[in-house]
This record gives sequence, C-alpha cells and structure tokens, in this order.
Amino acid sequence: LQSALHCQGDIALSTAVQFTTDKFISSNGNVAASGFLTSVQGNAEATGTITGTVSGSKTQGVAARRLPGSSVFDYYLDNGTQINLTALPLVAGAYTIDKRVLSPQLNPFGDRNPEGIYVIDCGGQRVTISNSRILGTIVLLNPAANSSLAGSLRWNTAVGNYPALLVLGELEIRTTQFDLSEGTLGANFNPAGAAYLGIEDTDQADAYPSEIDGLVYISGRFNAAP
Repeated sequence: LQSALHCQGDIALSTAVQFTTDKFISSNGNVAASGFLTSVQGNAEATGTITGTVSGSKTQGVAARRLPGSSVFDYYLDNGTQINLTALPLVAGAYTIDKRVLSPQLNPFGDRNPEGIYVIDCGGQRVTISNSRILGTIVLLNPAANSSLAGSLRWNTAVGNYPALLVLGELEIRTTQFDLSEGTLGANFNPAGAAYLGIEDTDQADAYPSEIDGLVYISGRFNAAP
C-alpha cells in the first residue's frame, strides 16, 4: 500500500493521460507513458522497463510486490449482493451503470446490501461504470478487456477499511477531472439513502469532486485512457 497505484501486469497510459501522484506508481511488469501528451507526474517503479515521460524517478528492475491471492475476493463474494448483468442497460455494446447512485440503502438494479457490497459477474461481457456516485464496494468478475470506469465518478466506500473496487480480470480507467455535476447530468446524486457530507436533498444543484476514495484492486492488466 506504499504505492499509489500498483498493477500485477503492465501499466499502459494512452494518449493525453496525465497521472499525478505525490507517491509513486508501480508494476510487476512494465510502465509505459509514451502516448502523445501523456505523462506520470511523480515517480515510477517496475520489475520490467519504464518508458515515456515520468517527471520523477524511474526505478527499473525492482523486486515484484506481493499481491493478495485469490482469497482476497472471498469475503466480498460471501457477503455481497449479486447484481444480475442483464439488469444493467445495454448501451453501445456495454452493460452500463450511468447516472446512478449505489449505496447500502439504494440499489436501482436489485436487492440492497447493508455493507454496500455489490457483485457483478460480467461473464466476459463489456461493462462500463460512468457518471455515477458509488457509496460502497463493487466486485467485477471476468469483465471483457475493454470494460471501463469512465466520465466523472464520486466513489467512497460504505465501510471505511473496505476496498472501493475489486476486479478479477482487466480494466480501463477513462475517468475525468471534471466534477460530477447534477445539473449537467440531470440527476440527483445525494438522495435519501445516500447523504453526502451528511446532506440529502431532492434538487439537482450540487457538484461533487470526481475521485475514487478507496483501494482499487485489478488482478489483470490496467489501462488508463482519455
């Protein structure tokens, strides 16, 4: 957990991606920040090679960091609530969570979970989570390689020491720095059952920083893209 972002496989930053950290990113493979207008603002470590623009130090050939085994998913699978993949709208070939709120008290796709743990077996299909507010832990099992987080996301865990996202497979992260804006998206992201800083309301006048505040674990390849 010393690393701000660590991947068992390669870290590949695509065109126009700026990854900023006050610590370092690390990979048990290679780190590539070679795309046009792409950089790592911070330090990078890799067991393999580091290519592209890194503002801080580049440390290659480091020892592989030990990652959790497959049992890391056990508690969350045992205690999570299944969301059926077909309950998600199919948009442009992807099963999509968009402009939604998930919390222990709110699940627009099925039963609620008191700890905010929701499990989606993707079955090799593409899944996208975008422009939403998550107050909980999501587990994605076997998503297609081009599954992604996208747009603006305000994501906190419902239980302080739980991870935000566990992925058994690969994932792209295409999130933006723009606020999650209720007015722009035409949605209310702090309704009853999903208070933000202790406040619930019924309007569409609020905006939230686009951040994932919690641990993200991806067992396979991670790709960041604009």
